[in-house]
Amino acid sequence: RTDCDQDAIWIKVQTGGKGAACHTGMRSCFYRRVENSANGPVLVHDTEKPLFDPDIVYGDKPKA
Repeated sequence: RTDCDQDAIWIKVQTGGKGAACHTGMRSCFYRRVENSANGPVLVHDTEKPLFDPDIVYGDKPKA
């Protein structure tokens, strides 16, 4: 699938290994959401914990 302005795609896959698809160790790259608050939009992280430690997996490589 693609979104309305075709700048993002959604692909459903089965992951192997630890089950994480994101380089941050999260199950998905979509682990944050924007919520409205009295002071405007706020970025909220889901309560899900990372499935692996990126520092152990990637070492001292630069992080995006």
